[in-house]
Amino acid sequence: LFLYMLASHVLGSVWYLFSIDRHNRCLRESCRGSGCNQLSLYCKDQRGGNYTFNEAYCVLTDPGEINSTDVFNFGMFYGALQSGVVQSWDFFPKLFYCFWWGLQNLSSLGQNLQTSTRSEERR
Repeated sequence: LFLYMLASHVLGSVWYLFSIDRHNRCLRESCRGSGCNQLSLYCKDQRGGNYTFNEAYCVLTDPGEINSTDVFNFGMFYGALQSGVVQSWDFFPKLFYCFWWGLQNLSSLGQNLQTSTRSEERR
């Protein structure tokens, strides 16, 4: 039982880190598509430049409802972004949500995940 609980914590924390990466990747792809300066995503760039990017590309849309490539597919990380866990500063809601997610997907062996077509989710 202890190893099962520990494994769900590890799985949930890895999922949380990859969900941050997926959101970051969406912003970078949107920025690259509109020609903005990617430094503006991480810090205030004092040198000037184009800071606009296509905000409609990173709209949270359920993976089952995406019909075109005009919207970024967050795949199995949609739940983390929809719940607000990634944007939140509160530690305990993050901890418990990621633990719950890891426990749920460890119990079902990940069969309830809606993955995208990205290779990272297909391995």
